[in-house]
Amino acid sequence: MIPQEDDIEVEKCEELVEYELPAAERIDSAYILRLPKSIDLQPPVKNTPEQIAKKRVFWRDYLGKVKNAKIVAPMVDQSELAFRMFMRKYGAHITVTPMIHAHLFVNDPTYRRNSLALCEADRPLIVQFCANKADTFLAACRLVEGVCDGVDLNLGCPQMVAKKGRYGAYLQDEVDLICSMVSAVRDYCTLPVSCKIRIRDCPKQTLEYARRLVEAGATMLTVHGRTREMKGVDTGLADWSRIREVVEAVDVPVVANGNIQ
Repeated sequence: MIPQEDDIEVEKCEELVEYELPAAERIDSAYILRLPKSIDLQPPVKNTPEQIAKKRVFWRDYLGKVKNAKIVAPMVDQSELAFRMFMRKYGAHITVTPMIHAHLFVNDPTYRRNSLALCEADRPLIVQFCANKADTFLAACRLVEGVCDGVDLNLGCPQMVAKKGRYGAYLQDEVDLICSMVSAVRDYCTLPVSCKIRIRDCPKQTLEYARRLVEAGATMLTVHGRTREMKGVDTGLADWSRIREVVEAVDVPVVANGNIQ
């Protein structure tokens, strides 16, 4: 069941800050919204071909209306609501939440409440999840129907915690599993699904990977121009030529990520 307006808990922003912003800097919709702790999800209903087709072009159509779109990347412990709104003040067109663990979001009401703060002015908004099960990812995505504009599957996190948790970039060798998660959301969620990935060592593998995701239902790709192993002291520079290859290989919008300064 999509959360209704009466179900969403509302807190006035003024209660959460120590000072009042000048009138010119205030958010028109000065309320923070949080999902309720208890949400009863009804059995999913399969989308019609027309609904799937409409979702597929959602981001393409939106980005087609925006020149040089600026998208705020999902950053753990950074791209929270206050930061997202700060970025919108300076021209961001789309914002993305920090990565949220789908399993905890579905099963832990306290985590769900604390991990996602929303504001009506923070749109278009993409909620990013990490997951390794299709049913869990789908349930998490359905929980945010009506409060955001899209969902994203994190396939780019290269940290050891992602390896231990079997998510992020460490799923890139399980493409069939990834595609099952993407197609589940394509078929049974009202929101368009996108994916954030890293390039593979082999250019051919990267392009095949991207094509598989799009075939499964990804409506937009964000490509980080580094491999999974490029982190820490071995980070190096992102290879934007490899990102361009993905742009030319798929028919959905591709967002470049890495070395943005």
